[in-house]
Amino acid sequence: MESSQIENRPLVSGRFKLSDSDRKFELFNPATMERVALVYEAGADDVNITVKSAVQAFDSWSTPLSVQMGGL
Repeated sequence: MESSQIENRPLVSGRFKLSDSDRKFELFNPATMERVALVYEAGADDVNITVKSAVQAFDSWSTPLSVQMGGL
């Protein structure tokens, strides 16, 4: 697998964003030990933004309207 095939930026609210950190680490295929990607390490701000986004998404998805539930 080519490293360029894997997105290496944090995914937040359905969008890839630039990481607050310039630090990167390598990901390896455990079966072959082949390097498959070089990805950004999430910093504290990245984590806080991601958690806030997840909480907002959970709140909107966990309380669907009865009309919406009836359509399922």
